[in-house]
Amino acid sequence: MIRKSFCLFVSLLAFSVGSAFAGKLNQLYSGIPAYEGKVASLDRNGNVVTDIPNLDLIEAGYLLGDTVNIYFNNGFYLENIPLLDGEYVQMGEAYLLAAKSAKDVTLAIRGARVSTAGDLRVGDTFFLNVNTQKGAFDIEFLRTIAPSNNRLDYESDEVFANFRQVSSGHIAPNKIYRSSSPIDNTFGRALYADNLIRKANVKSVLNLADTVDNIRHRIASKGYRSNYYKGLVNEGSVIGLSMTSEFNTERFAKDITQGIACIVRHRMQPPILIHSTEGKSKTGYVCALLETLMGATYEEIVNDYMLSYSNYYSAKSASKMAYNLVVDKSINDMLFTICKVKNVEGLRRVDMSKAAREYLEGHGMTGREIDELMSLLSSNV
Repeated sequence: MIRKSFCLFVSLLAFSVGSAFAGKLNQLYSGIPAYEGKVASLDRNGNVVTDIPNLDLIEAGYLLGDTVNIYFNNGFYLENIPLLDGEYVQMGEAYLLAAKSAKDVTLAIRGARVSTAGDLRVGDTFFLNVNTQKGAFDIEFLRTIAPSNNRLDYESDEVFANFRQVSSGHIAPNKIYRSSSPIDNTFGRALYADNLIRKANVKSVLNLADTVDNIRHRIASKGYRSNYYKGLVNEGSVIGLSMTSEFNTERFAKDITQGIACIVRHRMQPPILIHSTEGKSKTGYVCALLETLMGATYEEIVNDYMLSYSNYYSAKSASKMAYNLVVDKSINDMLFTICKVKNVEGLRRVDMSKAAREYLEGHGMTGREIDELMSLLSSNV
């Protein structure tokens, strides 16, 4: 049984994990209790399923977007981790999951086994308390805003399909386009995107979301109508990559480099379409890397990336705060990863084109391939 256990928390915490943690009790918020719980089970991913029902935690005053501390009786602890209803953190980061689809609260580390990291077993006890109310508000807030999938909520087909030309830096006209998927109609945009790439006379496609087998399966599915894209597939002009979204991992760096290398290795003919499902995160990263390589300024790269945000959210749910959060949590972090700096001031000082070149060379492209790519993108031919 779960007990609201402020007094018990004080005595056992100091005893089990050392007197140095006794001061953590001062972080408790008035009216929001600490909880004593147990490890009820370990799931197949090594996540810790607790005996705390989600509903009990929320009714006690814990809110999605708060950060919490959790201390186990064996000395393992995690502090200031977000309480969320989904896996919205980066690889290697811990979070407390209160998913609507689950009964009990779960502790997890994305991409790792928290049970192994903490040497945790069924029956181990722990104490849980709030660290900072709304301490992870930005993470939770960004997950609560959602775009409309109604074409009438958007000013044009281009905005609805998140379709546009990429022309920052030294990228010549009619070389690169980006959009939501012309083949995956999950969000009702496929036919619009297909029509727009036909009008732009797109000749090659870099699909970041699907494997070649997935692409062919979609084409064969009932109700498929994107015939221009189908023609490009039949011509062998579509590359399927099925990339992850974990842009700060070595796997992603190699995947994105492999994808960009396909442009020269497969002699892809421009105009080239780059797309994922919504054409935001993965597409945004590939385009940002190409723009960085081609000498675009920080402002140009951010403005192009954030057009996707404006396209999807401006009509219904955008705000200046949310816009700034996306800049901070998405495109800035991407550029920090590419350029190996820690802040925007560093981006303004560094030679970003040189950094992008080193990024690509460090993950599988040759200098000759990069030169050929830059020549292709800058040529007016």
